[in-house]
Amino acid sequence: MSGYRFCRTDDVAALVHAWNACYRVHFPDLLPLTVEAFKRLVRELDLWTSSCMLASEGDRPIGVLLSCKRETESLIHGIGVHPDFLRAGHGRHMMESLASKLAILGPPRLVAEVPAVEEGACAFLEACGYARERTFTDLLLHRRPEPPSAAEFVVEVTADDLLAHGAVERVSGAAWHRAPEAIARRRADLQGLALASDERIEAHVLYHSAAPRGPCEILAFGAAMPERRDALLALLIQTLAARSEGPVVLRRTTPDEVPFPLLEALGFRPAGRTHVYAIDAKGGMKATAGG
Repeated sequence: MSGYRFCRTDDVAALVHAWNACYRVHFPDLLPLTVEAFKRLVRELDLWTSSCMLASEGDRPIGVLLSCKRETESLIHGIGVHPDFLRAGHGRHMMESLASKLAILGPPRLVAEVPAVEEGACAFLEACGYARERTFTDLLLHRRPEPPSAAEFVVEVTADDLLAHGAVERVSGAAWHRAPEAIARRRADLQGLALASDERIEAHVLYHSAAPRGPCEILAFGAAMPERRDALLALLIQTLAARSEGPVVLRRTTPDEVPFPLLEALGFRPAGRTHVYAIDAKGGMKATAGG
């Protein structure tokens, strides 16, 4: 008989095992999750073990749900059911259990960010009553441009510098991994470029590059004066791209956050889409036979 339970901090190893057996099995190109990587998700993305669930038959994991939580909303980081137990309602049960818990304890708003190519996952969320709110686009720059003539005015800064000056702004509808909370938690791993006057930081770009020739991901950007924003950001991003040995990527953004023509003029091109789904847990979930 199947059993379901929310987890505790001492369930990390069991959650890692269940993730690899029930979620990663559907995506063999993913690296296996480790306890160290799980703890990094806790630190950087606000993953809460008390919002995570295990489904099992005896000692065998048959389903897993990982969820992150912040003050105003929770994120479904991922949900998976073992191939031998699909279409039996396990996924739906875990989703309904989490929604019921958050309807009481809060926050009642639940969101999920799903790559558009995962049509089955999108259909599952819609069947559970989630509504698509918006779509993010990944933008990728392959070519390495020449440094702009004004690159000499660009200085290196740290995430601590920008956070101390209040330069990292909250963008409405930003992707979970690019919210100020995530930036603050990852500050030690981030690098920045800025244009600074005697009075303030005029514009900035924060990025992460794990390897010298690996992808350089832009995580945050902004400018003090809206009327000069596009010109200053173009200078900073072009300088970053000229210095980077690998491709530059801006994941999960929208034209409301940054004008796409600005990035297209620099050579960025669309490289993927991610749909954002949301539900108010207090409104309940529709029944579905899937999962």
